[in-house]
Amino acid sequence: MSPTSPAPRWVAGDAPDPSRSAPAPAASPSPLSPPDDGAADGPASASGIAAGRTDGMAIAGMVCGIVGLVTGPLISILGVVFSSLAFPRLREDPGRQGRGFAIAGLVTGIIGTITGLLFVTYFLREGGA
Repeated sequence: MSPTSPAPRWVAGDAPDPSRSAPAPAASPSPLSPPDDGAADGPASASGIAAGRTDGMAIAGMVCGIVGLVTGPLISILGVVFSSLAFPRLREDPGRQGRGFAIAGLVTGIIGTITGLLFVTYFLREGGA
């Protein structure tokens, strides 16, 4: 309020009822506090990993399989290995996710390995020209 405006005057019975006031806004989290991803609240599996976590081997297998399609058979072989190692881990712990990633890594890894070996064989037979 500016110093020149008069103070509000309340007439008897017109005073605001504090019980009918608007609720206070919810406190927003501090920008310095870590985000709440709910992992601490969720149920934990037998291996200690929070339920709903994606298996790292499955992700690594998929990434290596896709990268191996472009770079060559060595990376594709890693995709096949990582994806193959992910399947037993996913079977043991039903709380882990990533079966689709492991399948994608296995398929792209096999395709990359076969394609890469065909290219290597072709260039070795033709003398590199």
